[in-house]
Order: sequence, then C-alpha cells, then structure tokens
Amino acid sequence: MPAIAFLFVAAAPPAFSQDGRRTAFETDHAFDAGSRIALDAVTPAQVDNLAVLGKVWGFLKYHHPLITAGGRQWDYELLRVMPKMLAAPDRAAGDAVLRDWIAGLGSLAGCDPCAVPAQGELHLRPALQWMDDASLLGAGLRADLRHIYLHRPASASQFYLRM
Repeated sequence: MPAIAFLFVAAAPPAFSQDGRRTAFETDHAFDAGSRIALDAVTPAQVDNLAVLGKVWGFLKYHHPLITAGGRQWDYELLRVMPKMLAAPDRAAGDAVLRDWIAGLGSLAGCDPCAVPAQGELHLRPALQWMDDASLLGAGLRADLRHIYLHRPASASQFYLRM
C-alpha cells in the first residue's frame, strides 16, 4: 500500500485584523511547505481519532473566541495536533489530546451577554448533536465543548467569516 501523505493548503484570510494588527496568518509559517505528516497505513483507532479531531477542530474554529478572533493560524494548529492524535492508541487517549489542546487555548473570559442560539424560524441549525454523543466523546471533552458553546460572547468577531 502506498504511503499516505497529508498536503494541506489553507485559504488565507486577510493578513491584518480589522484593527490593523498583524494576524497569525502573517506571522505563522510553520507549514507553508506542507504538513510533513506521512503514514504507511492507518489503524481503525487513528481513523476514529482523526474523525473526532476534524469535528472538534471545525467546532472550535467557529465558536472559540480566541480562534474566531483570528488569534491562531487554525489550519496550522490542526497540523500541530494531528501527530499526537495519530499516536493516540484509542479514543480515551484521543480525548486527552483534545482536552490538552483546548486547555492550551486558555480559559474563556466571561461573556456579558453570552451568545444565545437563535430560536424560531431558522432554516439551518448547527448540527452539534455529536457533542453529546457519549460513544464518540468522553464526559470531560463533552463538557469542555459545551462550555465553549455556552460561553461565547455575543459580540465576538468572526475572523474566518465575512458577510
């Protein structure tokens, strides 16, 4: 079987934030030449851990205040944590990697007001049911993600989204 290599090309948002400061996209070049991640084969545990990593990474990109503000080159952060996830022998170890990763983002500042999910006639609701799936995530990781979701500032900027 041929080796599996991860080539990741990120679409770069603006190099400068709305207030004119340089962003992580301007200063973080760790993976400009590629991921340097290659595998000869993947185990079922690695597939499961990578699937959960993708969900958590995507969730944090649009919900964690540090990330939504453009405080990290989030595509490259995925590549930084991926080797640890690939080395995790099972889901419990994968959860530990993700919890450490989330903790490394720092504690959330208080929000007043916190963002409240819109109710009523929404045509598209975020599909976040996976965050409550005990067969997918351990209790600690579920709690971490729920805390982030419920403590998002209502006025948070969205570096990765532009209207």
